Amino acid sequence: MDHILSATGSDSTWPWMSVPVMLIASPLVEEFMYRGFLLSALAKSKTGFWGAAIFTNAAWTAAHFPYQSWAALPTIFAFGLLISFLLWRTGSLWTCIFAHITINAQTLLVQGVEVSGASPPPCSARAERQDAN
Repeated sequence: MDHILSATGSDSTWPWMSVPVMLIASPLVEEFMYRGFLLSALAKSKTGFWGAAIFTNAAWTAAHFPYQSWAALPTIFAFGLLISFLLWRTGSLWTCIFAHITINAQTLLVQGVEVSGASPPPCSARAERQDAN
């Protein structure tokens, strides 16, 4: 469990809450707040949907800064634009929430494996080179 908590950035006294928060609460709150409220409101302005999407995703990306590296921020911004596109295309905030839950689960699994020290099995070419040395 410690490697998962490290991946979530949690040092909570209730560590078992970190995973449900990352997988359920954060996507629900963030999507309702940023895309459900802010993006929907700004899209009715002169900026239009995509101007509002850029502004909203800049704010959403900035909210992730305290626990993400600088290198991760462009990817987070791009993913936010993808989620905004899903909202524009489907008209459903639930599609955005499901996409957000999915990416958080994938991130949690990958970072949890990296933090735990586990490594993926080597590819056969690399394993053969290591055996030859």
